[in-house]
Amino acid sequence: YMGQLRGEIMEKVDKEEIVKKEEGKEQIKKEENKEELKNESDPKEEKKLSKNAIKKQKKQELWERLKQEKKLAKKLKQKQEKLFPKEKNPKEEDKPKEEKKFPLELEEYIIKSKTGQRIVIDCEFDDKMTEKELKSLVQQLGYVYNANKKSLNPANIKVTGIGPMMEAQLKKVNYDKWRIGFSNESYMTQYPKEDLVYLTADATETMTTIDPKCVYIIGGIVDRNRYKMITFNKAKEQGIKMAKLPLAEFIDLKCTKVLTVNHVFSCMIKYIDTKDWAHSLITTIPLRKEAKFAAAEKEKKTQPAVEETAAKPIQPAIEPEKKEN
Repeated sequence: YMGQLRGEIMEKVDKEEIVKKEEGKEQIKKEENKEELKNESDPKEEKKLSKNAIKKQKKQELWERLKQEKKLAKKLKQKQEKLFPKEKNPKEEDKPKEEKKFPLELEEYIIKSKTGQRIVIDCEFDDKMTEKELKSLVQQLGYVYNANKKSLNPANIKVTGIGPMMEAQLKKVNYDKWRIGFSNESYMTQYPKEDLVYLTADATETMTTIDPKCVYIIGGIVDRNRYKMITFNKAKEQGIKMAKLPLAEFIDLKCTKVLTVNHVFSCMIKYIDTKDWAHSLITTIPLRKEAKFAAAEKEKKTQPAVEETAAKPIQPAIEPEKKEN
């Protein structure tokens, strides 16, 4: 019975479609006849039109016809969907909902970031970078913003010392829509000097924790290690406290300990969330640096030596034979 009913409905829909198509054809014919009459009555106007103008006119007519046909097809499709709705796949219903990319809503993020840990990204190295390096730095700032949005305790980020070349690159990525602070002025004019701590790999003092009263500065420079100790010397000249991340204390690196802006920030924001340096560092540092837990590596180095001494019996020392001259 349901099959017969469906067949009858489909026949009705097809008939309606045929009728509407015929009506559309009749309208088009009427319009064509009107245009022919106009052309016959106004032969002067036809002469005025150039070949290109006639081509354009024909294209326009064709486009209008296609537009009408598309509209009719769309209406018929909508009718069919109403009459015969698609059944939901049970497998799709059982699928778990995807986790939110950003845990905090926008309003909550804005409120929390205002009172969060103060972190400055110093971009006063505009003249020391190429255009390619400036693009790379802007990309890193994008990663910083993204990492901050993913955190449950977002930081109060401020990008300072933006020069004209840096600003030109930032405009390309619509930086004015980012929910972080931007300033052309130096951090020295915006924060008390005693609160400032410049993070540099060349510092002698190692961070043990993150002090909420301090303002931590990350050097915003991509130089491929051309400028040695540039951030260290700058902080020293300004008389600012310096510190470095506890990389050696928690992980073993097989290459340089100089990290990108976004990696330094990610280490810090993860520590703020977890209070665990080892986890924050090992999950942030890229695989190419071959980072491993320092404690695990030390155990591996000591174990083979113990096994060898236990397996081999202690032999008495033998004096080497003296060679005759």
